[in-house]
Amino acid sequence: MPKICQIEKAVSNIEKLMNVLIRESMTARTAEALSELTVALQRLPKETNDENEVWFDSYDLMKHYKISRTTLYRWRKNKLLTPSYLGQKYMFKKSDIEKILAQAPT
Repeated sequence: MPKICQIEKAVSNIEKLMNVLIRESMTARTAEALSELTVALQRLPKETNDENEVWFDSYDLMKHYKISRTTLYRWRKNKLLTPSYLGQKYMFKKSDIEKILAQAPT
């Protein structure tokens, strides 16, 4: 089962920005890098305290649960499933998906 670790990706992006800050201290790029860092931190999901949570991107979710893109779109449209964002990717918590599937009629 694929595990998507948003925190590790965000930390990697933050480290890259920090390296820019160190190399180009007190420049216009510093202000831009700090702005990018702020945006990256704001995009982190709010529920980061559960280290064991499994996250799926759209592709992995469809593949793992054998659902179509249309089904995923319908779940989002009907607000059954609310994604978090990592850059330009939708990320979904496994626990949220399991709740939807548990409520589905058999």
